[in-house]
Amino acid sequence: MLDALLAEDESEPVMLALRAEVDVRERRFREAIARFEQSLVIAPGHLAALHGQAYCHYQMGRLAQARNLVDRMLWLDPVNMPARLLKAAVAGVSGDNADAALLYRGVLAEQPNHYPSLLGLGHSLRILGDRDGAVAAYRKALRCNPASGEGWSCLASLKTYRFADSDLVAMEQLGRRGDLSNAERQYLEFALGRAHWQRGDDAVAFGHYARAKAMARASALEDPDLAANRNRHWIEQSIAAWASADGLTEHPAGAPIPIFVVGLPRSGTTLVEQILGSHPQVEATSELPCLERIARRLMDAQGDLTEIDVLALANEYIEESKIYRKTRRPFFVDKQPINYRHIALIKAILPQARIVEVRRGALANCVAMFRQHFLGLPEYAGSLADIAQARRDYEEAMACFEHVLPGASVRIEYEALVADTESEIRRLLDALALPFEEACLTWYANGQPVRTPSSEQVRQPIYRDALEEWRRFEPWLGEAKAILEKDEAWIV
Repeated sequence: MLDALLAEDESEPVMLALRAEVDVRERRFREAIARFEQSLVIAPGHLAALHGQAYCHYQMGRLAQARNLVDRMLWLDPVNMPARLLKAAVAGVSGDNADAALLYRGVLAEQPNHYPSLLGLGHSLRILGDRDGAVAAYRKALRCNPASGEGWSCLASLKTYRFADSDLVAMEQLGRRGDLSNAERQYLEFALGRAHWQRGDDAVAFGHYARAKAMARASALEDPDLAANRNRHWIEQSIAAWASADGLTEHPAGAPIPIFVVGLPRSGTTLVEQILGSHPQVEATSELPCLERIARRLMDAQGDLTEIDVLALANEYIEESKIYRKTRRPFFVDKQPINYRHIALIKAILPQARIVEVRRGALANCVAMFRQHFLGLPEYAGSLADIAQARRDYEEAMACFEHVLPGASVRIEYEALVADTESEIRRLLDALALPFEEACLTWYANGQPVRTPSSEQVRQPIYRDALEEWRRFEPWLGEAKAILEKDEAWIV
């Protein structure tokens, strides 16, 4: 209908913006940006178009562009609520969590029961280490929205939070409601799994996690099997293109050197990030989207990878990472676990970069991923067998990278790090050509923001209790074990 109206008059800014909103709903962000821009050429002060364009940039990880557009909105309308909320979201993702908390508090001063702001405030306070403040925000969100499975899931994400019996009763009552949306029910199932796990009700906990993971797989924006096949193909292509390439002869002039911490989720990557970020020469950022975005663009283009401009890609990565940097330290950690798929790309465009692979025992890692809700990572949804296949893919990819690029990464075994922490930290720093620093032994006291689900766990000394927790789900691991023990490989 909108296309028909625009065919009659292409200069109607509201119609253009509405048509762009359709693209946003379909996640066609590039097309939406072009239509919003066309609308803004005709009506430069069109706030809805400005917000839509900013939101698209935010979704695509272009935080500087999103922030500039939001500031333009607030210059035109300083109290604009959508602009303030998006500014808070951008601040949170870029690591300015104190600013995000301040913005959410400003909204809540005007609208005390604004549910999205309560969740946003809770997230910001959790990252900053204010656990009690985060719990209070999530609790109030639940009071404002009794049908919030997400609110319960947020509490579950605080790994040191223990659900009371009254919480479990409230969650089970919510689960019996027939009007709960699929998304909220999915969140609730994860929270119920956590609550029963805490009580030692392993069979009941497993059932809730299994339902949650099945729902996550069914509702994934990308088919998990197609995503896995695409990643395998990309790894094969990247190795063929760059395994023997020299890459850049020099690191981009004056640029800091990234330390990529890679592996699978829930393998200990956050712990290693915090250890490295305690070093005076290293800044811990977070799970940056920059390299994945470059790789996705190359995948979609389906061109000759040997012909890419490696210097341009290096400069693009360094430039896009700047918004996440808060210091001028010469090294920074990019702790995006799935960057393990891009080791050949890293060595081609950033040969001076360091790569640390963190690996956890296979079954322990699979169970930990099974108990976690991953947004936007379809390969890690589904059953324990599905997750075991993802683990196999990861191991085979790393073996192939090690074969064609020997020594490209230094491996840290999570269990070894737990067993002999100081020796492993010394070995890690030595492999990265960094001098030993005592501060790396007390990472839990550094006060750094932590964005990942491990935020509470890495703010305390290493504990060994979790090493054998996976055995509680051993009765349901038969298929996963069989997959992990297969002989065939998909990469030669």
